[in-house]
Amino acid sequence: MLKLLVIVCGFNMANAAAQEITVRDASMRLPVPGQSTSAAYFTIINNGGSEAVLQSATCTCSASAELHSHSSENGVMKMRHESELKLAPGESFTFVSGGWHVMLKDVNKSLRSGETAELTLNFANVDPVVVSLRVTSLFDEPDHQHHH
Repeated sequence: MLKLLVIVCGFNMANAAAQEITVRDASMRLPVPGQSTSAAYFTIINNGGSEAVLQSATCTCSASAELHSHSSENGVMKMRHESELKLAPGESFTFVSGGWHVMLKDVNKSLRSGETAELTLNFANVDPVVVSLRVTSLFDEPDHQHHH
């Protein structure tokens, strides 16, 4: 019984540490036909008592992953590689299409809609967080019309 209690307590302590950062609504869209890049989107929440600094990401579905932002300058959309994202205690931030996102390069061609991929978020001062990305396709959308 004591051994079970130690295992359960150990799990809860590890789980509490992992809860310093939570991620919800994580997804990625498959690249459009003929392309090999895509993006991951999610909301990240810093539940910890100190600033969390997201520095990089890796994904099981792609050769590389980078933090990117979009901005508009003189009516022209520009994408920029970002080196970090700082989250104050209690702050949340949403990665969205047309804004910040994780750019996924050379996405695995065997990946299919409905599957999942693992995205690892790497921080300067917090343990890495592994997120399950729900894989979707443009063709999953009900209003998508495909004509030949």
